[in-house]
Amino acid sequence: RVLMEATGNAAEATMPLAMVGFILEGHTHSIGEQRVADLAMALEKEFGIELLSILAGTWINFPMPRELQSVKDLADHIESKMASA
Repeated sequence: RVLMEATGNAAEATMPLAMVGFILEGHTHSIGEQRVADLAMALEKEFGIELLSILAGTWINFPMPRELQSVKDLADHIESKMASA
């Protein structure tokens, strides 16, 4: 639901994150676009977890396992963070 509200697109579980506009840059998973930062912050707010790391000034990254490729992978990641919180 959060992905759909933030992007305006329906998000199927098997869809690659890039298809819903969740694109991270490089091996550090940096957030280069404001809409991706807004989406990540909406996920943090909705689920009461911390997903983003501010590294320096406005350099923000989304530390996540490299295996996260689909909407379901992201949902599973968020669920695991909630369970460990």
